[in-house]
Amino acid sequence: MSYKYYLALTSQLPFCSVPLRIDTYSGCQFSCSYCFSKARGGAVSSNTLQEIEPEQLRKRLARVFNGKLSGAVDEFLLRRVPLQLGGMNDPFSPWEAHRKRTLDTLKVLREFQYPTLISTKGNLATKQPYVEVLQSGNFYVRISISVGALDTVRKIEKGVPSLSARIDMAEALSATGIPVSLRFQPVIFGQEEDALRVLKLAGSAGVRHVSAEYLKLPIESRSRQTSYLSAAIPDLVNTYHSLDAKRVGREFVLPTEVKAPGLFFLRDNAVAMGLKFGFAENEFLHLNQFSSCCNAADLFLNNCNFFSGNILGILKRQMTNEKIEFCLPQDEWLPKMSVFSHLNSRSRGKRLVSTKEPTPRTRWKNLLIDKWNSTSGRGGPLSFWGVVSDGRVDSHGNKIYAQSRLLRDTLSSYVVPAEG
Repeated sequence: MSYKYYLALTSQLPFCSVPLRIDTYSGCQFSCSYCFSKARGGAVSSNTLQEIEPEQLRKRLARVFNGKLSGAVDEFLLRRVPLQLGGMNDPFSPWEAHRKRTLDTLKVLREFQYPTLISTKGNLATKQPYVEVLQSGNFYVRISISVGALDTVRKIEKGVPSLSARIDMAEALSATGIPVSLRFQPVIFGQEEDALRVLKLAGSAGVRHVSAEYLKLPIESRSRQTSYLSAAIPDLVNTYHSLDAKRVGREFVLPTEVKAPGLFFLRDNAVAMGLKFGFAENEFLHLNQFSSCCNAADLFLNNCNFFSGNILGILKRQMTNEKIEFCLPQDEWLPKMSVFSHLNSRSRGKRLVSTKEPTPRTRWKNLLIDKWNSTSGRGGPLSFWGVVSDGRVDSHGNKIYAQSRLLRDTLSSYVVPAEG
């Protein structure tokens, strides 16, 4: 069955610099008990599998680069904002061995030299003709690895290539000149020191970048996922409740102050080993030393642009300023067509679903203003670590923010560049 929604903007648009995801399959055969896609309703069972039609993608890219646009997604494509291949489902799960949809998609993307990040746990990428396609295209491979005690990881990652197999994959791809990153996703709380072993392996395998994000717990306490996680990690649910984990969407997320020590521990050790480090938790994205969120794609992909007309972009441009004010420059690139059909209800804000505003740009700016001035802090500056209220407003009535002393001290040890 043809996959209708294989390409889309995500609801992370208000803070993500690479908000385009593409999936070759509507499901995944790996059985990771922490799978965020299943928790968020993004995966379907194999008997309803839908697959990308690579020829449709080829025709779409040809149309876009000939200047014929039919929506905001096409505008992002024309601007060459990188695609995240495997945004919801692994493109190299066992189906790929005989269905070849990912291979054919990679060939289309290579034809246009389209910048693409690939997220995977599968090791098919190390085989031919995949290696040749990856070498001759504009690709960057991110290999996902759970971080925790080996016994724990084995229990929560079923049907997935072993850690050693994935490290071997990283080494094999790196040896051919393909840029490789490790995604520590998820990190198991309380087991962060096990990451040191993986970091050492990563450095010797030619990995150039790592990112880290803690485990998010599905809200359904009786779900199969939660049952598997609880069996693998005793007292997991009680631990999250005792740490005052907050519900975000359909998951419980650890508080910022709980995650911070472990993330900085991982960052310091990664940097000491000569690796680039990316904070993958949303509230730490402004600390990353590159333009592309947590993934550092601007260091590894060619001829591409990143979306900075959002809250994160506004913050990062002012990380060296004494005060942080709402500012969306007139020359800031934004799509001319509406993006609101791609956002879920929690991402749209209150007054933004209205079509009465004269232009999509005005509607988008209003969304950002709503988030900027939100008292809840969700999605606005207060949701970012170390950003505090200044207690004042600017001439337009928008709140002014500042850096906490802890954030200033942290930034003094390294410079966060402005968005490029």
